[in-house]
Amino acid sequence: MVAASVNGHAITSKGACVIDYDTGVLLFGYEENTRRPPASMIKLVAAYVLYDAIETGEISFDTVTYISPRVSEISYNKGFSNVPLPVGAAVTIRDLLDAVIVASACAATAAIGEALCGTEWAFMMRMNEKVAELGIDAYFYDSYGVSADNRISPLGMANLARHLIQDYPQILQLASQPSITFRNQDYKNTNQLLGEYWGVDGIKTGFTDAAGYCFVGTATRENRRIITVTMGSVETARFADSRILLDYGFAVADSVVSEFNAKPSAANLILDDIELPLYAYLIGGNHYFRLRDMAILLNGTVNQFNINWNHELKIVSLYIGLGYSEEDQNLIKLDSGSRRGIPTPSQIMVGEAEHELDVYMIDSYNYFRLRDLGTLIGFEVDWIEETRTVILNTSKEQIDEVDHVSEEEPNEPIDSDVDGSDDSDAQSNALEETTKFDEYDITETIDEPSPEPDDAIQDDQSIMLPDSIP
Repeated sequence: MVAASVNGHAITSKGACVIDYDTGVLLFGYEENTRRPPASMIKLVAAYVLYDAIETGEISFDTVTYISPRVSEISYNKGFSNVPLPVGAAVTIRDLLDAVIVASACAATAAIGEALCGTEWAFMMRMNEKVAELGIDAYFYDSYGVSADNRISPLGMANLARHLIQDYPQILQLASQPSITFRNQDYKNTNQLLGEYWGVDGIKTGFTDAAGYCFVGTATRENRRIITVTMGSVETARFADSRILLDYGFAVADSVVSEFNAKPSAANLILDDIELPLYAYLIGGNHYFRLRDMAILLNGTVNQFNINWNHELKIVSLYIGLGYSEEDQNLIKLDSGSRRGIPTPSQIMVGEAEHELDVYMIDSYNYFRLRDLGTLIGFEVDWIEETRTVILNTSKEQIDEVDHVSEEEPNEPIDSDVDGSDDSDAQSNALEETTKFDEYDITETIDEPSPEPDDAIQDDQSIMLPDSIP
């Protein structure tokens, strides 16, 4: 069964992604924003909550907990991956975490939850709070992944793993152990790529009937760490799919990530003979600007426009002729997913007409070619390389003789906020199933994903760069 193609190689994943660890750049995605059951991969969230509690002194690795009847019953359920835990057995948190990460032990996860929070339900709620804190659109109904109603997307899972490794890199010391001895019994690591794929040192497998075969993997080569996720693979292909994803990530990471390492550079903007500062990214020979910056700069001209995000339709509308205002905006903040290395077609409504622009998402913000927007709105664009100057010709006088820039800060550059921060109190959490851009999102028009998307053959999603402008 083939679901998608990665650089000409078929994978069986129903959802998959590849990200660069250092920058978070998305290198490949297939149904990467569609939430699916993650099976035992959510045990990484349990480990995250535990590490946080150890960090604050709430519990320690040396804490001894005594196995409850409920946890013991789970441990002898042959339908779950487990290590046996007799009622009343004294076990340290350190040993339980080893069993969770290496042997994927469900009951050991529940035992940690009871030791930390009193009940597994309370522990599960802290896991939900943790993913919400990270800005990841996910929800869990148990702590160890057996519920068919648990949901997270491949990209959400990759970002979770990235955050976990950043905050607690010691997780990789546990995840890279080939085996452990627990209560005098040896258990082999469920990660079959350890020792078989150069650089792999983690991180977590998962399987249920609802989830299919899942794996969030990571490997390092020549100071480059790649994180991959496959969800819904077939039994015999989970690790083969992951090999293909890792190979692709290492092959393209240098070229893709290099476009995003630099901070946005200052450029001059001449708008109807008035010079103004602006920030831009140079990507593949094109200069990309933020939509909000242009809405502010064009405010008061005949080309002024306002922005509205339609949450139901998942589309941004530009209202030509209306002055820009931050009031009454339905603002949506992107989740903590980082950068996207592939330009993404995005739907924009101008009046009653629907248009498509290629955009780059860099952190939380949408960057687009000014020439493309000018074609939609009606202004001419020219670029002078020697002076790094963009020239906009509106060909008409300004409306009501209003200045182009906010009167409160007439000489200040537009803040690019490339770190993803945002000072608007009006924002709410984004749906991970959509690709959002900027605080006033440009986004693709996407139907709500079903929990079980149909398999489909997808063309090779290799890197695309738009045509250069002069």
